[in-house]
Amino acid sequence: MSRFIAVSLFLMGFGGFIFGGSDSWEDLDLSEIGRTAYYGDVSGDIVVYTVGPACDYTWDLKYKYLKDGVESPVIEIEQRGIDTQPRIDGDILVWCGGPRWKKPWTHEPSNFSVFARNLSTDKQITLREYTMSESYSHPAVSGNKVVWLEHLNLDPMPKGKEAKNWWNTSFNVCGADIRNIEKSVYFTIAKNVGKRDPYPCHSSSRYYDGVIDICGDLVVWEAGGDIFGADISDLSNIKVFTVCDDKGGQYNPVISGKTVVWTDHRNDGGDIYGASIADIVNIKVVAIIREKGSQKQPAIDSDVIVYVNLTEGGNSRSGGEIEVCKLSNELKATKIELARKYYGLAPSVHKNTIVWQGVGNQRGKAMGVCQIK
Repeated sequence: MSRFIAVSLFLMGFGGFIFGGSDSWEDLDLSEIGRTAYYGDVSGDIVVYTVGPACDYTWDLKYKYLKDGVESPVIEIEQRGIDTQPRIDGDILVWCGGPRWKKPWTHEPSNFSVFARNLSTDKQITLREYTMSESYSHPAVSGNKVVWLEHLNLDPMPKGKEAKNWWNTSFNVCGADIRNIEKSVYFTIAKNVGKRDPYPCHSSSRYYDGVIDICGDLVVWEAGGDIFGADISDLSNIKVFTVCDDKGGQYNPVISGKTVVWTDHRNDGGDIYGASIADIVNIKVVAIIREKGSQKQPAIDSDVIVYVNLTEGGNSRSGGEIEVCKLSNELKATKIELARKYYGLAPSVHKNTIVWQGVGNQRGKAMGVCQIK
């Protein structure tokens, strides 16, 4: 166990953070991960990114253990083609990817498979394998359950300069219980829930809004600018429900425990809203962070939210200030001060560790902080 996690377990209350001064934060040295790192995630003392020097077909996964006093090497999972959208929970790492096609397209569009790997045993499986008519993407993991988006009936063959049936196509929400990784139990949560591209070919290095997340037996996803959820505790009787379908559009849902937060566009370019789904028939939506400009890309662990604040300018590509707040039981936010201002994209948080992708003169750099007091 790292010093960071040990300290947090001993000193910190629910959620992993204390209300110490800004001097309680320490920068993480993630320089060995690589200079062009995307889609960072963290669980316990493991940090993972997808890293590559050029286009997404050069991307492979790299992860590192944050062990105090121990020189921890960067470990690479190298496969031919794209490896992207990594998510980790405990020792289970999931991601999607696939090889470069030679026909009908040299580069894009691309159909993907979903993979899972147990980092403690190095056992890896392909949960769903792509075909010319099927693509699987945006995996998320919690414990032994993995969920993803499924696109079927695709036809990527050319029709003029575009594919016949690939862009903005209908998708299903599916998953698997990988308790026994060699005998995984597969399930479908909801069919034809919305439309989107199977993979953001034209914006792979600047696409950071999540689509689906899972915590325990609760799954949330976005479709058509609305947020939906499902209780998958009983796979023979999955309960699907609406979390929020208000005006303006809601995106990027994430969940921890029974708290869901997302980017909400009802007022402007984005605020952070949320709801408790402890009672799925009586869900009350509340504004958590409502400020000028745009607040986007939330991440949540227990009662702590990290997000990107674009109040002082910037956009979803150039990034904004990384900000942190702690939630009360009523989902009221109290800001947590970091040691200094940090700017980036796509933050992720677990216990007392935050990671993100750098911007500006830190563009593409794996970055992070940890609370040590």
